[in-house]
Amino acid sequence: MFWIRWFVLLLLFICISCSSINECGGFANCSEAVFNCTEGPIEDTQIQYSWIQLSVKSNLLNLRAITQNEQCPYVRLGEKCQQMHLRAGSSKSFNNSVCELDVKKGVPSVFIAQNEHNIPVEGENKILVAGNTGCDSGNCSTWEFPRISKFMANQNASLVIHTGNLIKRGGSGKDSFQSLEDDFLKPASSSGLLTNTVFLFNRGEGEMCDGGAWNAWFRYFSPLEYQLGACDYVSPTYFVQYAGLDMLVYDSSGAKDDKDVSDAISKELDTE
Repeated sequence: MFWIRWFVLLLLFICISCSSINECGGFANCSEAVFNCTEGPIEDTQIQYSWIQLSVKSNLLNLRAITQNEQCPYVRLGEKCQQMHLRAGSSKSFNNSVCELDVKKGVPSVFIAQNEHNIPVEGENKILVAGNTGCDSGNCSTWEFPRISKFMANQNASLVIHTGNLIKRGGSGKDSFQSLEDDFLKPASSSGLLTNTVFLFNRGEGEMCDGGAWNAWFRYFSPLEYQLGACDYVSPTYFVQYAGLDMLVYDSSGAKDDKDVSDAISKELDTE
């Protein structure tokens, strides 16, 4: 009969649709899943950069995202959608918002808009160390970090430790998003490094309170809570475990011949 024929076609359509459902929580693909994490779509153009770094909290990673929107985006962790939390709003020197979200170490991947962050397996430990990656010459066309960043991205490292001095260019305007984007975010994103590993960022002398890019450091990369307009001469020391290592992270960025920060660090360690 006519209605039976339509009923069979409807069942066939449902079966075909079900075959495309995967681990993204009932959507045909993970990109579609991410776009349906909220009542409205997440515009890709609003999210400029995103990465995962170590958290000071035990057994957690910290997802960071830079967005043009004052509202933080939703991300997909396995089959769950969670909204990121605002870390820092836009300002005169930094015309974007910074969002963050703690992620359990066992999560294999994170989707944010069209970007998938693959979290490396800790047992397969390959650790890379980099520092002084900003361009400090007058001719940045011969600057090596874009090339080195591509090499690092191809290593599939479990962890990248950045020892500081993310920003070198800019002169008096170095403590700005434009300088940070040119010196680190853009080349690290273009190479794929920003999305295929986990970072441990440390502070260098280029991020000091005295004339350094300290605003950019505390706003975007410090693992500690962000406080608007506050610059600690020596940031608190902390311990972190990852990739089979127990690491003590301390801030020696302010160390100079006439300024010794070891006493401040020693006193802090004595209280642990």
